[in-house]
Amino acid sequence: MDQCIYNVLVNDVKAEKVRTNTLVTNPQMKEKFTKGHYIQDRAHVFMNHFGVDTFEFSIGNVSKLDQWTMEKGAKSLEGVYHTKVVQTYKGKYGHFQLHQDVYVTEEKGEWRILWDYNK
Repeated sequence: MDQCIYNVLVNDVKAEKVRTNTLVTNPQMKEKFTKGHYIQDRAHVFMNHFGVDTFEFSIGNVSKLDQWTMEKGAKSLEGVYHTKVVQTYKGKYGHFQLHQDVYVTEEKGEWRILWDYNK
């Protein structure tokens, strides 16, 4: 199970790195943005604004949550897994890290990525 989750997360991070369209999101995430917008926007910010052309990443321990909600008023999901992803960038303004809580859940036989929009 953890290996499946790890593979989904690695593919998401690599999508940013190689500019491919491999991000697989949950329907609640698709309401926020399209895959194409995510790939272009995130790459634009890091590559064009920060001068980053490569980065390293680490994926923390994975824990299972019985129930989780992406944002206030959203449908509660069961069987969601959580981990922290840390991306380390080296750009024209020095080295910096992006720490992001990432969630995944299985939907119709495929693992889907979720982000936390709770305020």
